[in-house]
Parts: sequence; structure tokens; C-alpha cells
Amino acid sequence: MLQDSGDPNRIWVYEVYKDEDAFEAHMVAPHYLKMQELTQGMRADETSRGTRVTNIWPPDSEWK
Repeated sequence: MLQDSGDPNRIWVYEVYKDEDAFEAHMVAPHYLKMQELTQGMRADETSRGTRVTNIWPPDSEWK
């Protein structure tokens, strides 16, 4: 989690998953669904929600 330097009320959350299957499993996990429900009024901007990116460093083989 990172706090925006220009807006202390904006928090950025970055998550890393082993593969697409792990990401999809997370999206339907009970704890994730509950968090979505509890933070409904807090999430003002979800333009990047679910954005897929490609890892370039460290290489996948170095993730623990």
C-alpha cells in the first residue's frame, strides 16, 4: 500500500499474483468480496482497477 504524496486521502494498493488463475481466484474469495462491500463508499476512482501489467523486474523466478 502506498499513500499518494499529493493527496494523503488517496491510497494505492498494488497486488502481485503468481498467475492469472491466482488472480481470478482472489477476485471471488470471500475476504475480497467482503472488502469490496465494506469499502464501497471509499473507492472514488477505480479507473485502474484490475489493470493487467507485465512484470519486468525482478524476474518471475526471483519472487518468493
